[in-house]
Amino acid sequence: MSELVWSPVEFTQAAAQVLAAAPEVEIISLGDLTLTLRVRGREVVGDLESFFNAYQSAPERVEEVWLALTEALLDQPVDRSEDDLERLLDRVMPMLKPLTLLSELRAQKLPLVVYRPLVGDLMVTYVIDEGQSVVYLNEDHLAKWGVTEPTLHWQALQNLREKSWKPYPGMIGSGKGALLILNGTDGYDATRLLLTELFADFVARMPGNTVFGVPNRDFLIAFSDADPRVFSQVRAQIEVDAQTQSHPLTDQLLTLVDGQLQLYTPDA
Repeated sequence: MSELVWSPVEFTQAAAQVLAAAPEVEIISLGDLTLTLRVRGREVVGDLESFFNAYQSAPERVEEVWLALTEALLDQPVDRSEDDLERLLDRVMPMLKPLTLLSELRAQKLPLVVYRPLVGDLMVTYVIDEGQSVVYLNEDHLAKWGVTEPTLHWQALQNLREKSWKPYPGMIGSGKGALLILNGTDGYDATRLLLTELFADFVARMPGNTVFGVPNRDFLIAFSDADPRVFSQVRAQIEVDAQTQSHPLTDQLLTLVDGQLQLYTPDA
């Protein structure tokens, strides 16, 4: 982009170009910081004012604005019939998202997703895995299907356990400086934090407290706080990645206490 800050009209036009590049999206009309789209056959009206304000405050971070806009407007809830319920439950997956998504959806007057708070600024949402994309479930779908959030959560965790994956690159190093990294880029690396049993052996072998970082959707790292140098380096990288990588989640550090996820503090 140029060094000049876009006007509202220019910002709207640029947003339309970004969104039009996504599959199954048709731009219907442009207004004054508004866009009307057709997303997978469903008409969506987006108010761009909050995104424009975010862009004005930091034009150099426009790519982050586009990411937030795309997730808010294009991750539309699935529209299925009750006859599809059994098949859909086999494909429902949990997906970690930042709690800030809720305010973005409210600002855009879009349906709120089904969610449960997890820890810190993270929540668990639920998606139907469409292969190359995911679509989010909202309360209307649960009412329509007669399914409760606890049932959805249980099924989603079961499906996540059964999903084939590779813990790439896995274990790196040894002793108190060892790292466990999930970076298989199937969209669920960070979400596997919910499967705490995956990390039981690593936690048992590590001195000190085991700390977890999920700076973005496709990355999870576990490490110990027993080595101050390693801890400081990894924490700094998590903070950077949470601001610069696609599908950002959080720069907060997490740990396990009696098998439960909690925010990490030095005396955890």
